[in-house]
Amino acid sequence: MLASAPPRFLLPLTLIVVLCVAAAVSLHKTPSHRQHGQVQVSRWPLASNPELWEALDHLLERLPLSPDNTLRLNSQTTAALERVAGTVQQPLTPLERQRIRQLASQSLPGKAGEQTFHLLTRYLAYHQALAELAAPPDLAARKALQTHYFGPDAPSLFHQENAMRASMQQAWLREAN
Repeated sequence: MLASAPPRFLLPLTLIVVLCVAAAVSLHKTPSHRQHGQVQVSRWPLASNPELWEALDHLLERLPLSPDNTLRLNSQTTAALERVAGTVQQPLTPLERQRIRQLASQSLPGKAGEQTFHLLTRYLAYHQALAELAAPPDLAARKALQTHYFGPDAPSLFHQENAMRASMQQAWLREAN
């Protein structure tokens, strides 16, 4: 009789412990980007892009936000996007896209999370289109792609890069003559 008593209480006790752990984990809230100054994106074992999550963590930490919690589109934004684009193996799987959207929405306040997801997907497509152009694309081809993928936001994102490239192109032309 005593030997059969412990197994009868083991299942309910295990169930209680599991429920308590689940309740404790569900109460834990991911810290806000602006409250704590950093976001930690854990590695995802199902990812086909192992470097993506560290780059995404970097992106979410460094994106400039306006006081109304929307993205500021400037060269700092472009630099953070470029780091992600340089590490991603294209194309992203649907699960990776879904996880990026979820992480961005949870990590950034207001509309910034959704804006980040859309901007990142457009930037990845732009980066892929640049890679498919003939060896090194000239400034006019770059600007055409920037306008195609970013519309009226292109000058805000690429002004500094385009000015640098134009200056380099002019210096190269002067040296060639």
